[in-house]
Amino acid sequence: MKSIGVKLMIGFALVIMLVCIGLGYIASLRASYALRQTAVENLMTRAEDGGKLIINNIESHLGILETVAARNVIRSMDWNQQLPVLIQEAKRLNFKSLGIAAPDGVIRYSDGTSAQIGNEDYFENALKGEKSFSITMHSEDNATVLAFAVPVDVDGQATGVLVGLKDAGTISRICNEITYGHNGYSFVINQPGMILSYPDASLLYKKYDKLSSDYSDLIWFMNSITFGAIGNGNFKLTDGYDMIAGYAPINKTNWMIIVAADENELLSGVKSLNRSIAIASIFAILLGILFAFQFGRNISRPMNIITGYYLKTAEGDFSRRLNSTWTGRKDELGALALGYNMINFNIGKIVDELAQSEQKLRQITDNMTDLISQIDEDGKLVYVSPSHFSVTGWKPEELVGKIAFELHHPDDAENSIKAFRDSMITGQPGRCEFRFKTKQGTYKWLEGMGKAIFNDEGAALGALITAREIEERKKAEMEMQYMANHDVLTKLYNRSFFERRLSWLDKHGTVPVAVLVCDVDGLKLVNDTMGHPAGDQLLMASARLLYINCPREATIARIGGDEFAVLLPGYNHEHFNFLFDSLRIAIKEYNDNASDMPISISMGYAIRVSPKEELLDTLKKAEETMYREKLMHSRSNRSAIVEVVMRALEARDYITEGHADRLQQIVTALAESIGMHEHKINDLCLFARFHDIGKVGVPDHILFKADKLTPVEFAEMKKHSEIGYRIAQSSPDLIHIADWILKHHEWWDGSGYPLGLKGGEIPLECRVLAIADAFDAMSNDRPYRKAKELEEIKVELRKFAGVQFDPILIEYFLNILENHDFS
Repeated sequence: MKSIGVKLMIGFALVIMLVCIGLGYIASLRASYALRQTAVENLMTRAEDGGKLIINNIESHLGILETVAARNVIRSMDWNQQLPVLIQEAKRLNFKSLGIAAPDGVIRYSDGTSAQIGNEDYFENALKGEKSFSITMHSEDNATVLAFAVPVDVDGQATGVLVGLKDAGTISRICNEITYGHNGYSFVINQPGMILSYPDASLLYKKYDKLSSDYSDLIWFMNSITFGAIGNGNFKLTDGYDMIAGYAPINKTNWMIIVAADENELLSGVKSLNRSIAIASIFAILLGILFAFQFGRNISRPMNIITGYYLKTAEGDFSRRLNSTWTGRKDELGALALGYNMINFNIGKIVDELAQSEQKLRQITDNMTDLISQIDEDGKLVYVSPSHFSVTGWKPEELVGKIAFELHHPDDAENSIKAFRDSMITGQPGRCEFRFKTKQGTYKWLEGMGKAIFNDEGAALGALITAREIEERKKAEMEMQYMANHDVLTKLYNRSFFERRLSWLDKHGTVPVAVLVCDVDGLKLVNDTMGHPAGDQLLMASARLLYINCPREATIARIGGDEFAVLLPGYNHEHFNFLFDSLRIAIKEYNDNASDMPISISMGYAIRVSPKEELLDTLKKAEETMYREKLMHSRSNRSAIVEVVMRALEARDYITEGHADRLQQIVTALAESIGMHEHKINDLCLFARFHDIGKVGVPDHILFKADKLTPVEFAEMKKHSEIGYRIAQSSPDLIHIADWILKHHEWWDGSGYPLGLKGGEIPLECRVLAIADAFDAMSNDRPYRKAKELEEIKVELRKFAGVQFDPILIEYFLNILENHDFS
């Protein structure tokens, strides 16, 4: 039988051996993982650096082309002058060819070729004033080239595009310098799936998903790349090499650069490290066995038993107790046994209480609608409440272990991290609002409150965070912010924003600054006659013209009922005159093509050239210029609007089909019979044409009603005399007949409207028109009756002589009917 010492020695030796082997294995795994991660991060860093090298090379070429494009001979757009310069510069700068493209997309190259590049993105971007580049085909030799394009700028306008062609192999040559180890290499692909650079030239400019099955592993890897993100992966080459790759986006492109390294080369240090760990583990095992042998010789069986009990307790088993045989001993072993029982009981009780407390806390947090989470000092999520699923779509187990701030919107993460760090330092609660990434890839606004958690020594362990969704509140805030800065009708900026912009430009001393003030002519007249919806349409059409024709950097605002203002930083007189002419042309083209309401805008501008001048003074100067123009054009503008109102009336009122022409014939005959002067007859004819102009303000359901009008409807209809009076007052061409338009429904006996005049109080012209209007109405068909015979009409006229009509004029008119046929 083996002695207790031998047994204890063997037991301790095995324990020590297992511990050493386990620790060695864990150390090997963690060290291998750390080395691998470091190597992969180095690959990704090298990919980022490589991407910067490529884009810097491209930017350098674009910068060189910008310098060439700024030369006066290039800006002249004279090909005969440009050609020798382009040939010289292409040779000097090592370009395959240089060319100038006109705005229509036709390009002529320095090598004598030409092409149509109007549909190329790099051409369109350059024509908009942006530097651009692209991989494309050169039509002359069907070679794949790298095309660089910059605008040829003349007075702020792109009059053409300077294009430089380089061998696309430039990218491959740069990539040849970006390697890792003996078997490593780098290559470039773009988002559409084309290989732009690769050591194997047979793969260049091919879609990688079209490669042969020999490259299936490489194809799978390239398909797994997340464009726009930094990452890593691995694949196997056709020659059997296992490759680890890091990739990164190339700034300002849809390209990705991949740096790949032989896995064996990359991880060569891991094997050496594992050997060292194995040697250290063996050495530790030998020392442990030696110690166990010595210890086993000195420790008796009771100690071994009690130690076993302690080990069980350490493993979490609190159910075991040492009996009185052990606790009743009077030596150190008895005290050790008694102490074990007390420790076991107290620890078991504490563990049970902690388990119950944790269970209660879990029940509370698991059933809260707020989002509860706990992060450690590194920001890693260690607890996530189930309520996260209903708001973010993430299950708790999917979030645990992730860095919380990596799920915050990039624009909000910095603020969230600052609040977390401040709370960890001060111990005070922190609050912030942030957008949290949902499982679907969208973001939701959350409001979070966090408080740091500390241990007994005062060291920060992490933070407990309570958050709730505030999506609707943020939407309301953004809508309120938009409404605070924008005009509701036109969607342009409002006066409040405009004034803040003025103050900002004043504060920064910006010069020059052009101020344009616009006033929509005739808005009140349109509102009074055609209704506020028509006026709103006029305002919105004017706003659209300003928005479309002003540059993007302009601040366009509605600063009054019919006034707009435009701020143009950096605009001098030459720039502004061009814009002013463009606006005039746009208004004319709109009016030429518009079938309804023409636009007339009085405009004035002023330019601040000194920062000492306040922009409010510049604004006043622009307003004064605008008002001078308004006075010059007010007559023609109002007349044009009156013409539109009349056309609108004719388009709406079926009664006016030839009505005005017939009335002019009738009133002319009656006026001549009573000896009215010719110039009066001309005014009377004008009156006959425009007497019902106020009907444009009468609702259609009343104007076109076939049945008898109700008292309320008739009261609305009677307003057309007053509406017509206001329209005529607004027009210099009609102002002299405005009083007649107001009174043309007065009756001889005083029962007419709107003033209740009678007899000679009614202007003669109104009395003449009343007879002519009644005759024309009775002699033509209506929806509710047929035209009357002439004799019936005469009876009606005699019946209402002295009631509705001037009896003397009736006699004159009846005599005219004996010899005149107005049919």
